[in-house]
Amino acid sequence: MSPATGLRDAQDAGETLEKNVPTARYEIRIRGRLSAPVLSAFEGFSSSIEPVETVLCGRLEDQAALHGCLERIQSLGLELMEVRRVVDSDGEEL
Repeated sequence: MSPATGLRDAQDAGETLEKNVPTARYEIRIRGRLSAPVLSAFEGFSSSIEPVETVLCGRLEDQAALHGCLERIQSLGLELMEVRRVVDSDGEEL
């Protein structure tokens, strides 16, 4: 087996693994009430406004996506209150 073939096999295996990785649902709480233009930076998330915070809910593909979302919060100058992976009462992810 040539090195190039081994590399291709590894890439194919990685692509298969990535496709089978389940997404995780997160609830992200941010202090204050976010405006519509700021909320538009969080495409794919639903939002609800509570008295002192905005709650974003949505699915993220992996830890890299989560870190990207957290970086976006920081770059917008928002105050992060809580990040929680959401599961149901049976311990299964929603």
